[in-house]
Amino acid sequence: MSVETLHYNHGIHAVDTDYVRSGLAALYLMVQDGHAAIIETGTSHGVARVMATLDSLGITPEAVDYVIVTHVHLDHAGAAGSLLATCPNARLVVHPKVPVT
Repeated sequence: MSVETLHYNHGIHAVDTDYVRSGLAALYLMVQDGHAAIIETGTSHGVARVMATLDSLGITPEAVDYVIVTHVHLDHAGAAGSLLATCPNARLVVHPKVPVT
């Protein structure tokens, strides 16, 4: 799997992050009205794939409003910094007491 549309009418897409091997981990894009949120990030290894997917959906890096991580593991938050650098208007959303393990 590279990209799978989970719910087209609601703009939810799963993007394979190619973490360790194909099909092991995914991040999710929520796209609505020309804007996007990235939920989970994968590692920095998958940033090019995320950006290519956004481009294929007609979303510019400037239209990414949020990068959301559920917890701080390499496969869930490893590319947060790279994505924030690439998407200049994005804000990181993470609970202030999320444990780092």
